[in-house]
Amino acid sequence: MGTTEYLHYDQIVDHLTVYRSDEKIISNLDLGLAIISFNAKKQIMGVEFVGAHTNFKIPLDVLKNINSCAIDVRYVPSQKTVIISAVFHYQKQESPLVWSHAGVDLGVSPITEHFSCSIA
Repeated sequence: MGTTEYLHYDQIVDHLTVYRSDEKIISNLDLGLAIISFNAKKQIMGVEFVGAHTNFKIPLDVLKNINSCAIDVRYVPSQKTVIISAVFHYQKQESPLVWSHAGVDLGVSPITEHFSCSIA
């Protein structure tokens, strides 16, 4: 969809934040380990990985040297599941992540959002 203008790892709180900045965020869905942000059209505008190293086991070397990523977020209504797939690029290498959370009711329509991010 758009290009993310905000990619940041905060080592103090161990959060990785990836946001598209082409529209205003008006609501968040807290899934415990991930927070998904939406705009007024209910499009996904960003993802925060809470405990990126601790909970998601993303290596610190990746988090400290991340320079770009690709994020896919899907909602499967028949399973009431959100699936987040990401590929983080660092030092000419890649680190993949797939995470899902069941028991989420976002309605009967599937949602698929893809966005990329980079540090200038």
